Order: sequence, then structure tokens, then C-alpha cells
Amino acid sequence: MKPRALLIGKGMINSSKLIETLIAHEWECEFAMSYSAANACLSTTRFNLILAEFHLPDGSASRMIPQLEGSRTTAFFSLSTGIVTWWLPALERGSICFGSGALRPAEFAEKLSESLDRDRH
Repeated sequence: MKPRALLIGKGMINSSKLIETLIAHEWECEFAMSYSAANACLSTTRFNLILAEFHLPDGSASRMIPQLEGSRTTAFFSLSTGIVTWWLPALERGSICFGSGALRPAEFAEKLSESLDRDRH
């Protein structure tokens, strides 16, 4: 079975490079535009990876952390400054790491690649 990723927010859904990377690593992708839509997906499906905009139309993506703690899910939240997008690690295979250092785009790309390869096997 292919690993599954949930991409949440308009920016994630419109990120063709991110989606292409996931597909190239043989991941299945699902999409949600809001916290409530993501929550509905999470109630029926297990995801190995969640990539979400930190600020969603109906609240903060950080509200997902407690329900995913103890799962096998890795999660990152994006926070755009308009110039650069910072990536906030939230969960590492179900262990909370929210509040650890933010990642620059190149650092995130490296961390994401590690996660994609690790969780594919």
C-alpha cells in the first residue's frame, strides 16, 4: 500500500512542485481546503504525512496536533512571510515537535525527502 499525504490549504493544493515530489516518491495525495475538511479526512483515513498552511480559513492547523499525537504521522505547517515560506515541524511520526526550530525552504526540502523515503518502505 502506498503511503498517504494530506495537503491542507489553498497554497498546498496549488503547489505543483510539492505535489510532483510526492507523486515521484510514489505517495498518494489527498487535499483539503480547511481545518474542518481536514478533520473529516482524518476521521476516516490514516495519513503518513500532513502538510498544512498554519493559518487556515477556519482556524489554526496546530489544533490537529493533539489528535495525531501517538500516531505514525509526520506533520509540517507552512508559514509564509510573503518573501519566504518557513516550515514548522509539528509531529515526527506521532511525537510532538511543535515549537522546535522553523525550517527554511532548503532545510524543509531535505527533511521532507528523508521523510518520504523513510515512510515509503
